[in-house]
Amino acid sequence: MRHGDYLLGVNFSRKQLQYCNVVAFNYNSKLIVKRLIGLPGDQVNIVGENIWINNNYKLPMNFSQFKSKESIEIITTHNSVSVLGDNSNNSLDSRKIGSIPIEDIKFRIIFNITRFRVI
Repeated sequence: MRHGDYLLGVNFSRKQLQYCNVVAFNYNSKLIVKRLIGLPGDQVNIVGENIWINNNYKLPMNFSQFKSKESIEIITTHNSVSVLGDNSNNSLDSRKIGSIPIEDIKFRIIFNITRFRVI
């Protein structure tokens, strides 16, 4: 996704949220789009280019463009999620702003209309 793309989002229930979903949420009066890496209650550890959930599940995503020189830990509370940008070297996400309250999530993004592809 790129700035200016038109996206299709749908309403969701908390139970429908899954790892790697793309969501749109409010942050400082702006609508931000990021990928879910942590669900409520998770401990997320980012080590190198790997993302570990609760120290036993590795997210099946390729973040080869992202290499952390240090280990990053994000604790997701029971009413929030953790997010990471696909362009993670230049992204405002949970590494900087912490976990996102679920009530701030407005949509689950399912389709990029501009590029005509399912997300």
